[in-house]
Amino acid sequence: MGITIVGVAAMASLAHAYNFDFDGAPGKHPLGSIGFYSSGCLDSDARIEGTEAGLLKLMNERDRRYGNPMMIELLTGLGAAYHHEWQQNGAPARPYERIQLGDIAQKGGGQVSKHASHQTGLDADVVYLRKDFRETKQNRGFEAGFDETFVHGKKVSANLDEVRQWWVWRFLYRSGKMNRIFVDGNIKAYFCKQAARLEPDDKAEREEVLRMLRPYPEHADHFHMRLACPAADAKCVGQAPLPPGSGCSDRELQHDPGEMEGRRAVSQSILDDEMDPFELLAEPQDDDHASPAGGVVHRDGSHTLPRECRQGKPR
Repeated sequence: MGITIVGVAAMASLAHAYNFDFDGAPGKHPLGSIGFYSSGCLDSDARIEGTEAGLLKLMNERDRRYGNPMMIELLTGLGAAYHHEWQQNGAPARPYERIQLGDIAQKGGGQVSKHASHQTGLDADVVYLRKDFRETKQNRGFEAGFDETFVHGKKVSANLDEVRQWWVWRFLYRSGKMNRIFVDGNIKAYFCKQAARLEPDDKAEREEVLRMLRPYPEHADHFHMRLACPAADAKCVGQAPLPPGSGCSDRELQHDPGEMEGRRAVSQSILDDEMDPFELLAEPQDDDHASPAGGVVHRDGSHTLPRECRQGKPR
C-alpha cells in the first residue's frame, strides 16, 4: 500500500471526530496542549465565553470555543485592546465591527471536521477586518463557513481594512506568543507592498510582522493564527521556526504544502476503510524517533498522537 500526503480536505473526510476527557483529580495540574497542532489533544477547560469585549464568536453550533489558556488569554487581551483602541477611541460615528472568531478547538481537542490542525487549542481562525464593518451572523448552521472572500482572482478586495488588520497582526506579534499566521498568498503579497506605509517608522518590526504571515491556500476569507507551545506545556510539540526575512520574494510567496499539517503522511487505506485515526503510524518506523513530549516524529517531519491522547476517552 502506498503512502500519500493527505491535505486538509482529506483529513477532514475521516469518519470520526474525537474528543478527550482527562481525569480531573484534585491537585492535578492540567497538561495543556499535548502533541503537535495536527496530531494532538487538549487538557484544559479554558474557552471563549462569548461575552468578551471586542470579540464575536461565530459558528457556535460546532462548539469549538476551547483553547489553551494562553490562546484564550491572548484572544481576550486582543479583544479588550481592540475595543479600547477602535470601538471606544476610534473615529466618531464609525461602528467598527468586533473581531470575529471561527473555530479554535473542541473540548478536549483532537481531530475535528474541516481541519487538519486545531487539535491542541493553539490554532484559531479569525475573519479579516472589513471596511464596511459588517458582522457575520453568529449561527448559520453546523456546516457553514465564512461568508465573504477577500480575494477575487488575484486582487485583494477593497473591503479589507488594511489599517486595522495590520494593527491586529502587530498586536499579535508583540505578544511574543505567536508561531505563525496563515493567510492567502495574494493577501501576503498585498501587505508586502503596503507595509512601509502602514508602519513607516520601524522597519525591523515591519519585517517581523510580515515574516509571521505565511501564504497558504483556502485562507482568502479568514486568517489562521497559530501560537507557539507554552513553556509550561511539557507535552506540547512545537513547529520549526520560520526562516529569516520578510518572506516577500516571489519564491517565498509560494506556499509550502506541508506547513499547515507538519507533512503528516498516512496510508490511503485510512480514507478508503474509515480506519480509526488513533492507529495512524502509532509505532516508530525506520528513521523515526520518539519525541521528548510523547508520540513519534517521522522522518518527513510529521507526528503521531502522543500516548496521552490515544488513552483519552472519546466522547
